[in-house]
Amino acid sequence: MTPLALKFIESHPGEAAAILERADFSETCGLVSALTPELAAGLVARLLPDTAAECLRALPARSAAAL
Repeated sequence: MTPLALKFIESHPGEAAAILERADFSETCGLVSALTPELAAGLVARLLPDTAAECLRALPARSAAAL
C-alpha cells in the first residue's frame, strides 16, 4: 500500500469507506487486513454494516478480534 493511500485513509476514513463500498469485496477485505488494527477499525466502523460484517467474517479470527 502506498503512503498516499495510507494518509488518505487516516485523514478521510469516511470517504475511504465510501470508495471501498464500490470496490470489489475481496479488494476491500484485502486492504482492511493490510492495515494496522487501529486504522482498520476506523475504516470498518464507517463501512455499511453488511459489508463490515462480511469483511470481519473473511478475516482470520485473531485479526477480526483485534478490530
